[in-house]
Amino acid sequence: MIQNKIQYDKITERIDELLAVVNNDTSENDKDYIELYLLEVSPSRISEYLSGTTEPTLKVARTMGKKLSIDPHILLGL
Repeated sequence: MIQNKIQYDKITERIDELLAVVNNDTSENDKDYIELYLLEVSPSRISEYLSGTTEPTLKVARTMGKKLSIDPHILLGL
């Protein structure tokens, strides 16, 4: 489980890398799409979360936290 800012930064860096190559038109068989899909959130929505345009709901933060082994409090900024 991710428990500090350095680990969190590494995960968000990887998500940024994936978002640079995956979009809603990317094939579902693409390895990068599959990795991003494990979050069960669309690439555009993840981008909104990372940019601060939108905040994840508690349910989404919980799911993302489980999939990424991140404390949901970090995802919610608590």
